[in-house]
Amino acid sequence: MKSLRLQLTLWYIGSFVATVILFGAITYFHLQQELRSAAWKAAPPDHPTWMIKESLSENEVSRLLGHLLHISLAYSVPFVLVATSLGVLLARKSIHPIACLNTQLQLIGPKNLYRRVSVAQGDTEYRQLQSHINSLLDRLETALLSLAIFLPRSHMN
Repeated sequence: MKSLRLQLTLWYIGSFVATVILFGAITYFHLQQELRSAAWKAAPPDHPTWMIKESLSENEVSRLLGHLLHISLAYSVPFVLVATSLGVLLARKSIHPIACLNTQLQLIGPKNLYRRVSVAQGDTEYRQLQSHINSLLDRLETALLSLAIFLPRSHMN
């Protein structure tokens, strides 16, 4: 089972890469359609000065599209690396309150059931988890104190 931090990072990276691929594909296919259409041979009605003097050959269209693909890949790789770093940082930050709760819970034992956990930062879900854990510790402490009344001292150590 993968850690939650890894799952969040992979989800973030996957969604970013999918967006980059989708945007690149839409741009590529739209430009391909535009460059191969006959509309380029005449000036647009709203911009009469925008006219390509000659139509592009199939070889030139392929070269332009290849260059677009090469440039898109060259720019996408650094963006994906930055997004990966950002994904790791965001996952680490979002999981930090749970890591703090785990550390605090490891320090609680039978001799110090009076201790409670706290979340310094976090969303409502983390605050609710803190409240439920502390409520559980309250009930456990009460149960052990009730049990201590009925057991001799030698059994409690």
